[in-house]
Amino acid sequence: MIMTHDEEKKILKDALRVFGIDAQFDILIEECAELIKAVCKYKRGTVGAYSDMFEEIADVRIMMDQVCLYFDEPSAELWRMKKLKRLEERIAKCEKAGDA
Repeated sequence: MIMTHDEEKKILKDALRVFGIDAQFDILIEECAELIKAVCKYKRGTVGAYSDMFEEIADVRIMMDQVCLYFDEPSAELWRMKKLKRLEERIAKCEKAGDA
């Protein structure tokens, strides 16, 4: 099922309106903890952990999107780009060190 950006945004706004930001912060915390647990289970080779991990990733992303939408803060995307650039630089440094 594919949704448009506007459809996604409406659902996120509706969740904030209905449940409130405080409750959504609590759920974000819970979902982050569940993701950590799912990653640990995947690393241990637990059956079914692969799909569980991606389900939790989806939950965390949805909750993060709600928080970003609530604050209407464009700096979140700027930070994301900054962190991606830093990662790119670290990768290049590691690749260069491996070639030496």
